[in-house]
Amino acid sequence: MHGEIPALLGCGFGLLMLTLVSIVGLVIGVFVCYQLYLTAGALPEGDRKLAPASVFLLLVPVVNVIWLFFVVLRLSEGYRQYFAAHPRVGVGDCGQMLGIGWAVATAAIFLPLLHVLAPLAALVLMVLYLVKMSDLRGLLTRPPEA
Repeated sequence: MHGEIPALLGCGFGLLMLTLVSIVGLVIGVFVCYQLYLTAGALPEGDRKLAPASVFLLLVPVVNVIWLFFVVLRLSEGYRQYFAAHPRVGVGDCGQMLGIGWAVATAAIFLPLLHVLAPLAALVLMVLYLVKMSDLRGLLTRPPEA
């Protein structure tokens, strides 16, 4: 009987940690989706390859692994199309390779042996991609430099 109390306390602590990690993950996911929503919404209608609200499908577990490929490819394609019509220096591939790297690293989390390093790679690539897309979004509102 005395051994049950520490076991129950340990189980409660584990449940608390799982809940906290889940909440933090959800908050980060919503933040990332909101940033991608702003990035997609900043493009003019004619250049959009993705409905801005559709980025929130990334919050659906398992679906997000596949949908991430579509999101990063379509966002980059829309920005490339816009900057082809409104030339800017230094836009490059509009974050396409960073986005594909992020999506591949995210998918690699489910592979044996790679599941150890893939989360760190996915996190770094996600941050780099969001920064790149934020920079591109800022270029839409600034007039071209002479």
